[in-house]
Amino acid sequence: DSIIDLSAGLGGELRHAAAPSMPPFWNQAIARLPIAEGVGSCGTAAFRGERVIVENVATHPYWGIVRELAARAGLGACWSQPFKDSHGKVLGTFAIYHRRPAAPSAKEIQLIEDYAKLAQLAVERARLAEALRRSEERYRLIADNCNDVIWLVDLPALTFSYVSPSIQRLRGWTPEEILDQPLEILLGTEAAGDFRSTLSELASRLAAPDCPTR
Repeated sequence: DSIIDLSAGLGGELRHAAAPSMPPFWNQAIARLPIAEGVGSCGTAAFRGERVIVENVATHPYWGIVRELAARAGLGACWSQPFKDSHGKVLGTFAIYHRRPAAPSAKEIQLIEDYAKLAQLAVERARLAEALRRSEERYRLIADNCNDVIWLVDLPALTFSYVSPSIQRLRGWTPEEILDQPLEILLGTEAAGDFRSTLSELASRLAAPDCPTR
């Protein structure tokens, strides 16, 4: 039987991420595993930045610190593959445990590498989403507290998708009241006409065959 384990790197530690088939006491024991030489298969793989194959955890020196727990969890072998970001920094490790001592075949090595690539994509996507969320929070904080009116318009409908709270001080309307109104309400008829004209001209230039952005 084989068991899949995923850990993510954070600072000098591996934070255990997922291994639903492992007993709770094991997951708790390795929740924060040091990234260092000789610290299990995963800690060593993350430290070296290369795959570490331990065919027998009962006798291998890397498993000395958790050997008794591994025996209690019924672990016989552990093959760990680190995965990295585009800059070569280790993001975490993907590991396969076996109930009995075992060495991987060439096909199994390829499988470990493929799973590690999928883990890399998942972790990078999650980190990108979190970075985007934090960036949006910062910009929202700036926009919501700015004295000038900041507004966003959806194209091509030319409807408001965001109006900063300062509109209420300057115009007497709440942002919610503005969002359902046409562009002329905020800009005035003449300015709104100029804006539509400029936008139409820009759209035509961008659609031209010789536009450098095409």
